Amino acid sequence: ASRRPRPTTAFQDEGRYKNMKRVITIGIVILLVAAIGFGVYTFFLKQEVFADVIAIAVNFVIRSVSGAFIINEAISPWIILCPFFLAIFLAVGKRHADVILLGKEAEKSMTVLKYYTKETTQPLLVIATTAFILSYALYSFQSNHNLLFTLPFALYVIFRYFSFIVQGS
Repeated sequence: ASRRPRPTTAFQDEGRYKNMKRVITIGIVILLVAAIGFGVYTFFLKQEVFADVIAIAVNFVIRSVSGAFIINEAISPWIILCPFFLAIFLAVGKRHADVILLGKEAEKSMTVLKYYTKETTQPLLVIATTAFILSYALYSFQSNHNLLFTLPFALYVIFRYFSFIVQGS
C-alpha cells in the first residue's frame, strides 16, 4: 500500500518560517556589510598605502565566512586565517609585480602605487608568504592528517607563484 504524505502542522510551518527568516536576515546583513566595505574600499582605502591590501584581505575573509554560513559549516579560525594570508600574499605580490613591471609609470596605473617601492614590497611579500604557508600547514596538520599530503603540492604552487612575482610577471 502506498503511503500518503502527512500534512504539515502549523508548528512545523512556523519553524520553517523562523529558519527562513533567520537566513534572509543574515543574508541581508552580509550584503550590507559587503556593500559598505566595497564602498569604503572604493572611495577611501584604495588610495591608502597598506590599508588597500588589508581591505582586500578582509573582503576575502568576509566571502569565505559567508560561504561557510551558507553551506551551514562551522566557522573555524582557519577559515579566517588562511584566506586572509592568501589574499595578503596575492595583493602584495600584485603590488610588487606592478612596481617592478611598470617602474616609474606605476603611479599612472594606480595612485597608491607611488607609495610602494621594491624595498617595501619585498619584505612584505616574504612576511605574507611565510604567514600563508604557516597558516595552511598548521590547518592541514590540525584538521585532517590526510591534508598533510597536500603540503608539497601547495608549497610548490606558492613558491612558483612567488618566483613569478619576484620576476615581475
